[in-house]
Amino acid sequence: MFELSPNKVLKREALRLMRLTDRYRALAADITLRHQHLNANIEQKLVKALSTKNREMLLDAYAEGRKIVAEGLMQILAARGV
Repeated sequence: MFELSPNKVLKREALRLMRLTDRYRALAADITLRHQHLNANIEQKLVKALSTKNREMLLDAYAEGRKIVAEGLMQILAARGV
């Protein structure tokens, strides 16, 4: 997705941030696998929002997915005593 951007500075920064968050994103992948039924719905909303260029729907779907991951990460970190 980032390769589609003509803005090289933003692309480079996005990729840098992704490298910095590799560990958390790996945990997030495990969390999303546990919530596949919710993720399928969120993915459908994201695709619809992108195809209709509906910014509000896109942000709502993103926030919904982010909430699932954030709650899961907090549970994992709490279980590890962090």
